[in-house]
Amino acid sequence: TGYACSCDGPNTVKEELDLSSTVFSGKVVEIIDENKNKSIQSSADPISVHFEVNEYWKGPNQSLITVYTVRNTESCGYEFELNQEYLVYANESNGEIQVNYCSKTTPLSLADKDLSELGKGEKPIHLCSTIRCFGLLRFVSTLEQRAIVRRSCRQRGCALLCSCSYQF
Repeated sequence: TGYACSCDGPNTVKEELDLSSTVFSGKVVEIIDENKNKSIQSSADPISVHFEVNEYWKGPNQSLITVYTVRNTESCGYEFELNQEYLVYANESNGEIQVNYCSKTTPLSLADKDLSELGKGEKPIHLCSTIRCFGLLRFVSTLEQRAIVRRSCRQRGCALLCSCSYQF
């Protein structure tokens, strides 16, 4: 199978760590494909992927991270699977954490060598960062967003979902 995506070749773990703005391991908890049900789709359609972070080596100290990619490998997108764990190497672009096929991102089950070279990572802080409101699950990533969510939840009677020891 030929792909339109062309990569320079595999980097070493150290090179990839140096080149990446964000490196973490985590589980995919939600994939949002806004064009999933449209009759016309492109391999370059944007996909947002929400991760529950287990450990991080570089980047934001957050228990939930959203990364962005494109639909499939033909356009250099990384095809994540729901409920699977990954070692993610990503870069920030235009305020978003982007992942592409050419990075060393890989399923966690295949990342033993990388994990050994990376060494022990940091555990993220666990802040309340998800809300369920009228059946919709939403992730929030900044303190400002959390403050807005707190007010909104109080006004609308929504449930805050927290895996931490305190509530908003």
